Amino acid sequence: DWSMETVAKLLQQARDWNTRARNCAVATAVVEAVMGAVPAHILAREDEVAALLAGIVPYAEQHFSLVDGLKGRSYLLDWVLRSMEKLEPLGVGGALARVCYIEL
Repeated sequence: DWSMETVAKLLQQARDWNTRARNCAVATAVVEAVMGAVPAHILAREDEVAALLAGIVPYAEQHFSLVDGLKGRSYLLDWVLRSMEKLEPLGVGGALARVCYIEL
């Protein structure tokens, strides 16, 4: 069993780590560990814990939004790379020209 003091210290660290994108995975893992180890009804009774979790949420949402945007842009990159496979070489007097046929 974890004391509420330990839980609060862990969540404080997670809140601080979560403010930087490079540390958000660690912060998320800490929050998941706390949520898995301590029942929600016990966490809900502690005002300090609730305030710390409320401080973690906005940054977590921002990080997840960033990841969603990166995922969307990766689809565009996939499409471009697939389209590049359709480039066909045309030999013109020893020079190599390329024409791209794009399917929509």
